[in-house]
Amino acid sequence: MSTSFPFNTSIMYKKTVFVEYKDQLFNIAKPRPPWMGLLGPTIWTEVHDTVVITLKNMASHPVSLHAVGVSYWKASEGDEYEDQTSQMEKEDDKVFPGESHTYVWQVLKENGPMAS
Repeated sequence: MSTSFPFNTSIMYKKTVFVEYKDQLFNIAKPRPPWMGLLGPTIWTEVHDTVVITLKNMASHPVSLHAVGVSYWKASEGDEYEDQTSQMEKEDDKVFPGESHTYVWQVLKENGPMAS
């Protein structure tokens, strides 16, 4: 009795991996521990921090970033939906291949830990 593999092995699946770089030209990737696998960089913050992330899309399709638990202006939301905003406020919704976008997120007191 022959057991055949249930999937077509000629299909190649690409993954998009978020990588942290040491330089502003996106040439020198920061080393990552092997246990992180495909996980992107960890973003550490404290209350009153401003997080500034420049995303350069080196993938073959549009990507974006969306933060949960922090405050941001519409231009740093990173989520696409019909919302009647200007084109400038939608530039973060999709970062096309070869393009960049800088996201700015605020960690306000109400975003931080609550008193027990």
